Amino acid sequence: MKVVVDTNVLISAFVFGGNAERVLEKTLAIGEVVCSAFIINELTRVLTEKFDVPAEKVIAFWAH
Repeated sequence: MKVVVDTNVLISAFVFGGNAERVLEKTLAIGEVVCSAFIINELTRVLTEKFDVPAEKVIAFWAH
């Protein structure tokens, strides 16, 4: 099964954990998360600009 996860869910999972992280983990356990280039770019921009996450950490996230 392929699932598209909203950017806000990805940001919440990455930054805050909690329910969003659990949803993402369960989704990955039963299927495949697919993202458009728009979602990837938006997530990268928000994490690096708004939450000061190092770009290397974001790149490592996408490598998994």
